[in-house]
Amino acid sequence: MEQQQHDDVVCPAISYPEEEPGSFVETAEIKKSSGHPSSFNFEGINIKFPYEEAYPCQENLMEAIIQALNATQNCLLESPTGTGKTAALLCSVLAWQQQKETELESSPKKRIKTQEDPNGTQEPSQVPKVIYATRTLKHIDQIIDQLAQTSYSNTAMTILTSMKHSCNNEFFYPHRPDAPGPTDNADPDEHFCQYNSERLAWNKHLISGQREEKPWKILELKKFCRNTKTCPYFELLHTLKGAQIIFCTYSYLLNANMKKALDLQLKDNILIFDEGHNVEDVCYQISSTPEGFLTSRNLSKFASILESDLNSKASREQKESLGVLTKDLRSFRDSISEWFYNQKATDFDGNLKSVRIFLNDFHDLSSGLGGKEVRQSYENLTSRPDPTELYKGGFKVNRAALRFVGDLLRVLEFFGEDYLVYGKKFRIFLIPETDQNISTLLPRNLKFDVRILCMDPEVAFKHMDVARSVIITSGTLSPMKSFTSQLGIEFKRQRSECHIVSPKRVFCKLINMYEAGSKTLLDFKSANTESNEPLWEILQDQLAKIIIDIYNSVKKGVVVFLKSESLAWKLSRNWERNKNWLAIDDVKKIFFEKKGMNPDEVKKMLDDYRALAETSGA
Repeated sequence: MEQQQHDDVVCPAISYPEEEPGSFVETAEIKKSSGHPSSFNFEGINIKFPYEEAYPCQENLMEAIIQALNATQNCLLESPTGTGKTAALLCSVLAWQQQKETELESSPKKRIKTQEDPNGTQEPSQVPKVIYATRTLKHIDQIIDQLAQTSYSNTAMTILTSMKHSCNNEFFYPHRPDAPGPTDNADPDEHFCQYNSERLAWNKHLISGQREEKPWKILELKKFCRNTKTCPYFELLHTLKGAQIIFCTYSYLLNANMKKALDLQLKDNILIFDEGHNVEDVCYQISSTPEGFLTSRNLSKFASILESDLNSKASREQKESLGVLTKDLRSFRDSISEWFYNQKATDFDGNLKSVRIFLNDFHDLSSGLGGKEVRQSYENLTSRPDPTELYKGGFKVNRAALRFVGDLLRVLEFFGEDYLVYGKKFRIFLIPETDQNISTLLPRNLKFDVRILCMDPEVAFKHMDVARSVIITSGTLSPMKSFTSQLGIEFKRQRSECHIVSPKRVFCKLINMYEAGSKTLLDFKSANTESNEPLWEILQDQLAKIIIDIYNSVKKGVVVFLKSESLAWKLSRNWERNKNWLAIDDVKKIFFEKKGMNPDEVKKMLDDYRALAETSGA
């Protein structure tokens, strides 16, 4: 889903992405294999590399990864963008995995007696799976393109993504007599899917020899499922068990509800966080509540929805679980209102915008909702049923209500878990709605929004320590010491590589004025004076002249970055009005990335730019 940015009165910098499909500007050209691969050997692991040579930084990364995997250690790798981190990462990790699989297959089976296997035929160990997490679905496509260029392209794989981004049938009601149709009270988030559990075909297709042994993408799966009339989402779940490498976004590793729902095991497996400089922000988000989430209105609304699901089709256990959730949501709402009402004599006036809740108070208020009975009730209602039961008029619970409960429990469990150690890492605020006279309200009528803000990414990330190895890679992790101290797990192996471009080829210059003696400086203060039209006119005119001078001095291509899309748009409008745009375009043709361009338009623009940059310049 697209990242939603909120104007947040408590913490303006926080936004809350559920799942990001990626931006078209993130496209990257994957270098094709030369057909003359090379190989490297580190600590007995032979790595097949898809290109004739590897950059020194790639060799260093592969060596560090093999050392970390052999020693069961965590690894932090920093290498600038464009230095081939993805190729080095995939080849080294999959070479290690392939070697361990070969060793396991060639070794005699050891007879291990266990309670589950008294005859002693259990395998002594399993080859660790690789779970490769990155920020966006678009980036996953790029990683798969890179995997296709390697000798490890036939590794069994799958992709984890939401129903919204995978299922062809989302929001469409199937034309079947036994399928439920929409009603006035239908859950708008309900998934009416033509899934048939006896007709899953993707796994069979992958091993049938009807396609090349190469990685696949969601689009290929969706096209296949349109022909077979099966659901891509459930096909993906079916491939999860046999996959040796699993691609997903960060949330699938950091969100306990997601891991449990998919039975995604982290213990003894290899976790990769690519573009890992984003991990801290996701940890903050996943252990905090967004604005407008934990409100009295939502607690009341979802309690009522769950109560309405108490019908004759529910089993006794389901009714008990619904009753527990309904009662505890309302009790939690009333407890918060009562607490706030009792503070008003000393802690607020009629114009109050927010009040900070003491951590110990909130721990007491939330202890009931964070208890085992509520968690068990939630799990009773979210256990995955046989999908074919969806069309037999069976019991269903409103998905939006369950998702609200699950998200709330996740944050409360982060807050309450080892409270004496981690509770102090939270800040909690109660924000009354502005359209009410608080001084005249009874507690039960108070309308509020509670913000739970996690101030330390360790709260979420420390759970990754059950893995065999955690590997974090990025172009920007420095300073590494402070980065690792915030994540709560130890990274014994750390490497920071230099760029493949020689420093002799890099020239940096800071320009604070265009003409000597100018009273208008190109500094931060001036850049924030757009409301001052006379000063702004001088500033943007100087910027245009500087760009023209640079264009005249630099051959081939020039790329200009600006601090924001709004600034770029305002500059372009001004330059078109005062003819600076034409003056710049006379020197080098301008390619301007406009808001709303689709991926095909952006690709064509970049192709045209590259072609012209090699000739007359752009």
